[in-house]
Amino acid sequence: AGSVFRVAATDSTITLQTGTSTPMVARLAFADTFLTGANGYTIQFTRAGGRVTGFEVTNGRIRRVRFTKNP
Repeated sequence: AGSVFRVAATDSTITLQTGTSTPMVARLAFADTFLTGANGYTIQFTRAGGRVTGFEVTNGRIRRVRFTKNP
């Protein structure tokens, strides 16, 4: 068991949400990497063969916590 995030994309942002939490909004910084505002998260998507396999989350207290995409 673990956290399950729902990820949605718009033209210029992504949102990540788990359970009934308030969605976290992030803006594109550079290829496959998004930054949030006040809470300082970096979300970097991982790929294999050009396909997204998951993402890693970093902030001031955690580093590269990995989440894997469900098929």
